[in-house]
Amino acid sequence: MLALLYCAFALTGILTALPGPWLPILSKKWMLTDAQAGSLIAAQFLGNALGCCFAIRKLRSSLLFGLAFLMFGTGGLAFLHWPILQAGFFCCGIGLGLTIPATNLLIANLSSQRRAISLNLLNCVWGIGAILCPALVLIGQKLGSVEGMVLAVGLGAGILLLSLGIGSRPDIARPEQSAPIRVFLLETSFVVCAPVLSLCRNRDVHRRLDHGLCPAKACHILFAHAVACDILLGGTGFRTGRQRLYSPMDS
Repeated sequence: MLALLYCAFALTGILTALPGPWLPILSKKWMLTDAQAGSLIAAQFLGNALGCCFAIRKLRSSLLFGLAFLMFGTGGLAFLHWPILQAGFFCCGIGLGLTIPATNLLIANLSSQRRAISLNLLNCVWGIGAILCPALVLIGQKLGSVEGMVLAVGLGAGILLLSLGIGSRPDIARPEQSAPIRVFLLETSFVVCAPVLSLCRNRDVHRRLDHGLCPAKACHILFAHAVACDILLGGTGFRTGRQRLYSPMDS
């Protein structure tokens, strides 16, 4: 059970970081403006905020529904065209919003004796997934199909969905009722700030591409900017949010 949860969380790391290295490719393919490219990230974070509102009421159901949204969302990313492509990002965002908080709380409950170590390891797994994302996109480019790589990630979500769906049901303590409001406020701050920061970094990278910057280096610049923004926006806020979410279980 724990191994499957860690794999699911690594998958969320890949899909959270996916817009960074993939956005220059999509912008070139569909001739998107900066505002249109930024709307894709806005759609994902909007779905993320919506999903997290329902993520911690029934944890196992939230995790399964989240993986289902990720599976169908990645399928949409592989086959949909602009502007319907925004629906695929929105669907993936809902899946991330459901899966990430639910997985955190499931791990916290299943590893109550060594909760801090388990959650630190979980965050490390998420980081590994996010770091691997640009390499996966680059491999997809070398093979001539980034969409095929995205489909492979969606297939992984489907396998995890089946594996967790037929597994045993763990005993889960119910979190406090005010927790969804705090999570929603944290996610809403992402919805407001992330598109603005994304537009700024996209405009900077497009300016460098016009001056002869290699697209592969552009992917790495976008990813580095994304990681910096995640640390700036999310590090303290989500760490505080987790402490408040888990404090009722510790007592």
